[in-house]
Amino acid sequence: MLTDDFLNIWRISRKGMDTSIPYEEVLKKMSAERRKKIKEKGNKLIKEYESLQAFRKAVGLSQDDLAQRLSIKQENVSRLERRKDMHISSLRKYVEALGGTLEIIITVPDDENQGKKKLTL
Repeated sequence: MLTDDFLNIWRISRKGMDTSIPYEEVLKKMSAERRKKIKEKGNKLIKEYESLQAFRKAVGLSQDDLAQRLSIKQENVSRLERRKDMHISSLRKYVEALGGTLEIIITVPDDENQGKKKLTL
């Protein structure tokens, strides 16, 4: 029967997948440098999340309040706040819904004036 064949193939393909390895064991096998990079990246992501969330809270808005202003669901505000990367247009809408304005400053070396050239968007 086709269903029995499928189940047998599925069981074989899943063999050994039911066991898990604690993350501590995985980390122990990594070099100290790799563990350090992972920790740094994790801390950076936490700070990015906390900064958007802290900004919203400083303005005195809940995720529900902001969701209403953006015409999206609260869960999408939560996702926005957790994202490690987003479009500038999404960030701009988020900031404007908080009542702010987004300014982006680009600084590049300026060899002619031996300084830096800035462009504000």
